[in-house]
Amino acid sequence: TLPEIEADEDKVHQVVANLLSNAIKYSPQGGEILLAASAESGGVRITVADHGVGLCPEDAARLFNRYERAERADIERIPGTGLGLYLTKHLVELHGGSITCESAPGEGSRFSVFLPQRPVSAAAA
Repeated sequence: TLPEIEADEDKVHQVVANLLSNAIKYSPQGGEILLAASAESGGVRITVADHGVGLCPEDAARLFNRYERAERADIERIPGTGLGLYLTKHLVELHGGSITCESAPGEGSRFSVFLPQRPVSAAAA
């Protein structure tokens, strides 16, 4: 059972939808995508993992920067502006949460979002 969290439902939906959309875009047709949520001390962890093209550590570290996209021949045909993960991170941080990416070329990516039960600003009030 997941604990209740204080969050903007539409914004959390947008976060999950963007992560799933990216997993679909960067995975082979018929590839497996995992969406999971679990209780964690003080909040909820949402994970989206795929078995897609993956990224080297240097590219994964820059994913959350504005207009950042990996420059590789195997993904240049995939449309995108480089804003999705930047905005996703912003929405997560507005909730007092955090987002990380673990990835390896050819092995896929795993995005992990932590959302606290109450945003820091709300907890301080």
